[in-house]
Amino acid sequence: MIKSAHGLQVALLGTAALFLAACQGGTSSAEGGGSATLMNLIEVTNGFGQLVPHQIQKLDQFGQPSQQIVSIRTHQDLVDNLTLGNPILPIPKFPDTEILPSGAPGNHFLMARLTQPIFIRTVLDSAPGSEATSGLTGAVTVVAIDPVTGTALPVQGRAFIDGNTALAR
Repeated sequence: MIKSAHGLQVALLGTAALFLAACQGGTSSAEGGGSATLMNLIEVTNGFGQLVPHQIQKLDQFGQPSQQIVSIRTHQDLVDNLTLGNPILPIPKFPDTEILPSGAPGNHFLMARLTQPIFIRTVLDSAPGSEATSGLTGAVTVVAIDPVTGTALPVQGRAFIDGNTALAR
């Protein structure tokens, strides 16, 4: 469960680096192997909206913000759309209560989509004694960051990768 109490904000630190380290570039997320190709982050959402990549309203032919929202993936996206009157859109925040995007009670979550499957054994550890790390290898972590002090603290939760799960501390 990820709570916003005590002024903590949830962050996925080093998202791209963490997921790149968790990939073996294989054709199967369960088996891995194959070529060592680059994995890219497509999107991170919290269910209330897209967190990464940041978004901006697309400028129309008159240089005015339109209703179309575009993801900022390149420097050119900024050059084409960023003006004083058209800033980067704010990211959606987690509510202070334990509520799902549907309005039902529930735990907060982060969902990341990548260009390739994750090699599960680089993220989830099923070896005896892995209970000390909640079954995670450490390649992916979720922490809460105190916005005043910058202190990062592990957040207890659960990771799901292709239907496989482990507790996260």
